[in-house]
Amino acid sequence: MGNLLGKKRHAGRPRILLVTMGFTHPPTIGGRQRNNLLLRALQQIGDVDLVAIDGRPLDHQDELYMRAHHGLQAVVRMPIHVELPPWRWLAPLHPRLIERLAHNLGKRKRVYQPRQPVAQAVHRLQEERHYDLVVGRYLQYAMTAGLHLHPHSILDVDDVDTEKYRSRIDDPNEVFWHRWVLRSHLNQLQPILRENLPRFTALWVSNPSDRLLPGLERARVLVNLPYQAAISDPPGAWLSPANPNSKIALVVSSWGHAPNRHGLDVFLARVWPRVRQACPDAMLRVVGSQMTEEMRRKLAGIPGIHADGYVENLREVYADSAFSIAPVFSGGGTNIKVLEALWYGRPCLVTSVAHRGYQEVLPAGECLEVAHDIDALAEGAVRLYRDPDYRQRLAEAGRAAVERHFSFRDFCRVVEGTVEQVLRD
Repeated sequence: MGNLLGKKRHAGRPRILLVTMGFTHPPTIGGRQRNNLLLRALQQIGDVDLVAIDGRPLDHQDELYMRAHHGLQAVVRMPIHVELPPWRWLAPLHPRLIERLAHNLGKRKRVYQPRQPVAQAVHRLQEERHYDLVVGRYLQYAMTAGLHLHPHSILDVDDVDTEKYRSRIDDPNEVFWHRWVLRSHLNQLQPILRENLPRFTALWVSNPSDRLLPGLERARVLVNLPYQAAISDPPGAWLSPANPNSKIALVVSSWGHAPNRHGLDVFLARVWPRVRQACPDAMLRVVGSQMTEEMRRKLAGIPGIHADGYVENLREVYADSAFSIAPVFSGGGTNIKVLEALWYGRPCLVTSVAHRGYQEVLPAGECLEVAHDIDALAEGAVRLYRDPDYRQRLAEAGRAAVERHFSFRDFCRVVEGTVEQVLRD
């Protein structure tokens, strides 16, 4: 660090509060992995406390681990639309219907305001510990926690709220009435971002193109990276030798995330039958956390599909596969699953949405097979099933590019440089 932080270390390391949406452990899904990596980068700089915002129950052993190693101070649950007036008074009449109405018709501005118990927990910690710096993940949760009120604040925008809605509106597979609701939300979100992004001292985005958006011109790029890249020693330890005879393609996602489920549904309905017709021995393995039993049963009824759900050892799964597929048609930020496949030495077939943010460092046809529509997805999958030499060329170039552009060392340098600038200013 520079002189300022050197002086602070001499008198005592800076105190940092990190507020995340979701937990930092176990790092089994993309959001938790970025939480984890950001926490570890900040711990190299100062003494870090953690507040996690999450409505799901926390395993007792995971809580003990985070309190011992991640500085966990509080786990708080943020009220959702249906728990706010007037919806909470209507909910007993028809809980599921009122929940959907509250989500679709509720004013977006309300979920970007400081709210109890999140703001209360953060205020109490600030009064007790006098943080030199606060860092928040996602605008909505940072605003809810009141982090914008601190004189030294960093917001990890990661994937921009407006772009997630815009990508769904542009998705040709989206039904028309969904687009009407999404446009309403987008129109509400644009002034919210314009008003609140300037309230933070510094900003991070994961997708370089997001810096072209209003309010994000000053943001620094803090890339997503495969979690294995931060813990692999030596770097090739996770690399699995290719099997040219494999007929197994792989889809890895967190199935609690709606765009992942939607993308897989579209792929299975419109692409997979065409692939099986051209390659009758083709298999598709569906892996990832938060797969429900209903989803597992549905997938089991489709010819050529094997639904694993969560697996402990991803390396073994990648070792058996020929290539990976990222059938993503909406979303913001960048897709970690693309980098992960390349890190394990497997080529990846991606949609143009999944390619966003990687166009320059992972060129189409050189590091990735990129499909811009349904026809190209089917053709790309058939080519990858049939051509092991092409798979190998993509895998080698893609793996080399990931090693070159997505390292934990560079991730830490961006975090360190931003913290130094914020505390100096």
